[in-house]
Amino acid sequence: MKVSTDLFDLIKTLKKGEKRYFSLYNKQQGVKNKYVRLFDAIDKQAKYDEQKLKKQFAKESVIKNFSITKNYLYHNLLKSLEAYDKDKSVERTIMHQLSQSKVLAKKGLFRQSQKLLTKTKKEAYKYEYFYLLLSVFDQEINILVNYETEDLPDKLDKVLEEREAALNILQQDELLLRLKCKIYAFAKRGMRTRNEEQVEELQAIIGHPMLSSIDNAKTFSSKLHYYSVLSIYNLLQRNFEEAYQLCLEAVKIWDDYPHFKESKKETYLACVNNLLIRSRYQRYFDENLHYIDILKKIDTGNNIALEQKKFLVVYSNELAYWMYVSDTERGLALVPEIEKGLKKYGKNISQEWFLVFQTGITNLFFAKGMFEQALDWINLLLNSKEIGVRKDIYATARMVRLIILFELDHTMLIEHMSQSTVRYLKKTDHYYQLEAALIRFLKRAIDAPNAEQLRQEHVEFYITLVGLTEDNLQLATIDYFDFFAWLHRKLRGCTDPRYWEARRKVFAIAGLEDDEDIEEQKESI
Repeated sequence: MKVSTDLFDLIKTLKKGEKRYFSLYNKQQGVKNKYVRLFDAIDKQAKYDEQKLKKQFAKESVIKNFSITKNYLYHNLLKSLEAYDKDKSVERTIMHQLSQSKVLAKKGLFRQSQKLLTKTKKEAYKYEYFYLLLSVFDQEINILVNYETEDLPDKLDKVLEEREAALNILQQDELLLRLKCKIYAFAKRGMRTRNEEQVEELQAIIGHPMLSSIDNAKTFSSKLHYYSVLSIYNLLQRNFEEAYQLCLEAVKIWDDYPHFKESKKETYLACVNNLLIRSRYQRYFDENLHYIDILKKIDTGNNIALEQKKFLVVYSNELAYWMYVSDTERGLALVPEIEKGLKKYGKNISQEWFLVFQTGITNLFFAKGMFEQALDWINLLLNSKEIGVRKDIYATARMVRLIILFELDHTMLIEHMSQSTVRYLKKTDHYYQLEAALIRFLKRAIDAPNAEQLRQEHVEFYITLVGLTEDNLQLATIDYFDFFAWLHRKLRGCTDPRYWEARRKVFAIAGLEDDEDIEEQKESI
């Protein structure tokens, strides 16, 4: 039977203040010393060893029912943490006040109960806990029915109207949240629409009447849901500027609700993360550094989940920033800290975040020309447990591995892995024109009889790639690996006019100025 490490895992998340409070809490509760000593023994272990603990407490009653003892300690620890954190959660404070109001009502102190309810209601409205407001209204009705006699019908009508309004807001929030979840799940399957069936599925989501106007979103949370749905939709459609502007509107909302910046820090991190991702598509790099600095200053306190989220968002965006501005040295300098963080939080980080970092680090090593290291990281990604979502990242990684093998001149491996890659891409519905073009290019490049023919194969692939930029459905793979940057390096010194004509299109589409021209290339030869 597998030994549970739940108690050990929980203890290892504790800060010094929480451990100190646990000791004080147990003294106040009169908890027997054996539980505190077991806590201390587990806390000292670097890796959970239950047999060692049983030997340590062999002569004590703890061992007789060790699983029961662990379970008691686990739940006692949870109670301690709940008490430690009780004054730091607005939601818990509201629930606590509501409970106190009910106690006062049971004592027949209806006026005191109503007074506390008024305070509770104000906080619930401010922080938009409408589901708690329903309980507040129920308690108000109970007080009115049992205590109030003057103007009872009018007062009851007023409470019922408020209750109905809260229910309507909850229903609207629920609709927008459902739409957000649907489009989020859609995006996680591949982040891009790659066929007409997916386009129709997406249109069914985006066509909902609730998304016709921001005015349909009445609360802070529903406004965030509204902008999130539309931003994801535009990202899927490759309308990058619109996707960016919608994320910017979402971030601006926080300035209108400053109290939420403290109570919803994880949501704020996610919101800014989305803006940073969209801004890079538009090459708004100054904004990246500005918001990364803001995120670094967020105080995570004792919130381990928030600490983890901050690590993931800050480092993933900083890594991407240095990659996009071609400062690979600064990017690679982050790798040791990233590896340390992934090891520290590894058990609680979703596989998708590992994919994000593995992809980013692979691209950095590749851009630096450190192909052996890039191969190590791409293999780490591909050998990890595949998840049901983000198969687009796995699909791209398989193609990037072929390119790395090509750079390392591992011809035999390319021929073997090309076949398995095509099978995988077809099986997962990721085999489109770009993927087919890359496989054809690699086959022809390997068979090229000389350097000049090899260069021509690079030019032909570049021209094919540029032609695909006119079809949004074919471009998903480019988001995870910069094919153009790779080919620009490979074609340095090329004077083929077809290449330069295609290259001008690429820079025009990106809205960038080309810092090279064909005349300079001719002079350098």
